[in-house]
Amino acid sequence: MPLFEPKFGGGFCAKATIKGVVVTFHLTPTGQKRLSDAGVQPDKKFPLALLADLARQGHAWTPPSIADKTDIAFAQQFDLNLAGDEAAERMFTACTDCASYDDLHLVAWQSAKRSRVAILCAGCRVALAERCALSVPLPLVSLESLSQLEAQGKLPAQSQLLLALRRSLANDLSAEWERFRQSENQRQRALRLELPGELKLG
Repeated sequence: MPLFEPKFGGGFCAKATIKGVVVTFHLTPTGQKRLSDAGVQPDKKFPLALLADLARQGHAWTPPSIADKTDIAFAQQFDLNLAGDEAAERMFTACTDCASYDDLHLVAWQSAKRSRVAILCAGCRVALAERCALSVPLPLVSLESLSQLEAQGKLPAQSQLLLALRRSLANDLSAEWERFRQSENQRQRALRLELPGELKLG
């Protein structure tokens, strides 16, 4: 499970392990508000699927070199994930070339007279710097922007990667948020029932 925590300089971030990699996501004010409205308190954990939904909508993002690659044992030491998060881990987009989660862009370029497209981290984009025809930060990519870029001929048609990206962007995770809210409400009610009654003085 990700950990919702304050970050240095203000605002909040969420730290999670994804496939054995500890990744810190910065949160937009909207992302922070959605977590707070759902009942997530600072320094508390929440379902990984909610973080995946925020990342899908551009409200959680990784700046360059923020991911800390580590082994699974180290990740388990911090107990950031629980069993059942494997499905949520698959919701996160990674670099096509190296599987990094850092600073991802949707990139298009020409190769052998063919238009190609990939999702690349900062390090993997370096080799394409001179040939790159398009580089859009992934948090800014939406179904609408994809349609516009395809209509302008800036993205190749019938790309399997773009089809997968469209499915990811269209994925509705509102049920996950509602399930978490209900769980938190039940937990809070149980805590109130467990509190001892007020002491009467005199």
